[in-house]
Amino acid sequence: MKAKIKNIFNNDLLKKGASDSSYYMIANIGSKALGFLVIPILARSVSVEDFANYDLFLIISGFIQVLVTLGIDSGIAILMAESKDDHQKLSFYYVSTLLISVVFLLGLMLILNSLFFFVDELFLLNQEYWILIGLYVLFSVITYHTFNFLRWQTKAKQAAFLNLFTYIGGAVIGIVLLYFQKEVISYIYGLIIGGFLGSLVALYISREYIKSFKILDNAKELLRELFKLSLPFVPNYIGNNLMQMADRVVILILFGKYELGLFAIIVRLAQIPQFFAGTITSPINNLNYSIILYGKNRCKKIITQRVV
Repeated sequence: MKAKIKNIFNNDLLKKGASDSSYYMIANIGSKALGFLVIPILARSVSVEDFANYDLFLIISGFIQVLVTLGIDSGIAILMAESKDDHQKLSFYYVSTLLISVVFLLGLMLILNSLFFFVDELFLLNQEYWILIGLYVLFSVITYHTFNFLRWQTKAKQAAFLNLFTYIGGAVIGIVLLYFQKEVISYIYGLIIGGFLGSLVALYISREYIKSFKILDNAKELLRELFKLSLPFVPNYIGNNLMQMADRVVILILFGKYELGLFAIIVRLAQIPQFFAGTITSPINNLNYSIILYGKNRCKKIITQRVV
């Protein structure tokens, strides 16, 4: 019995999985805990209508990010696992998917902002908010793609640090700016500055893949396969976000921005129990994922060595 227990704790897969899981857990707890601390600060510092603007900002940003990422984070996981040791192909996947999302975002924001030639507000947000949404999503997309790129390569420490640094940086800067001007847009500026700093860190971490990027001869086939694997995930992602959007739209139409602000505050506070539940289950999910991915890569390496 003692020998079996010893073998379990000496298992490389379990050690790798536990190590990766601990990094993700620390990042998750740090970012979510700070996020919940920010909610009462915002609620006490800004008006209810202003908090509604903050809620709309986050919901719309999340929805647009789902649109421009096109489910690539799911599809690319499969392809990267199959190209673990091919640096040139990994470079192509990272840079090309990032460029696709950025170009798609810029086109979408150009269309949305052109609507302000005819209207003063969209979803009761003026053009300044929509410009900030575009900037926030731009930096979020860079860190999002880089996080997943690092994660699929089992670089959990770098991936977790990137997420934690971006969120904490944005929240702290936002709270400082909020101290000088009691408007939610001050906090949003902080989030954008934090996102900008996070995107710089992301690009620095992945600089070797950016420098070695080139268009491969079979680029069309690789992208076609990527989208074939990715796009089926998009409807599910959009469906989840549309449900949140629908709540806000209904409240805005039937009641108004003040009532939406009250609803947003209640919803954010009600998410605290979910945070504790997620803190318990998230390490287990990450542990399972890390063991599977690390085990697959290790088996491929052993098989290759034996063949050679």
